[in-house]
Amino acid sequence: MRITFIGTSHGVPEAVRRCSCTMLEVAGRYYFIDMGTSAIEDITRRGISVNDVKAIFITHPHGDHTDGLIPFVDIIDWYYTTANPTLYFPDINQADALKNWLYACTPNRVSSVRNEIGMEAVQEGTFYDDGFIKVTAIPTMHCLIHM
Repeated sequence: MRITFIGTSHGVPEAVRRCSCTMLEVAGRYYFIDMGTSAIEDITRRGISVNDVKAIFITHPHGDHTDGLIPFVDIIDWYYTTANPTLYFPDINQADALKNWLYACTPNRVSSVRNEIGMEAVQEGTFYDDGFIKVTAIPTMHCLIHM
């Protein structure tokens, strides 16, 4: 497993630190924990195919953990149409907010956003195991719903 800290800032981007975004690489498969910065630009610069991104795990809805999610989903929805990562949110309402944002920006693409990109709620305990990584969510007290 290779862990790349794309962003580690404390909530506000700095000149030399970007917001929270961690990339895991396992056997040519990529996973993200939070996407507070534009990860789509990072993986493109690194020569990583978006088709190799398997899942994105959002810990909570603060912008420093989610602001890169809209550009990522927007670009894979209209350009990298074979990419099919699953997005995991601590509250499924956050997925609905993302879908609504994308619909407001480009209403004629709503059918693909709603139907092809998997968006699921994180469940407490082990909720993800694809044979390459296993993810266990533990609730915290950071905000209303945070895993």
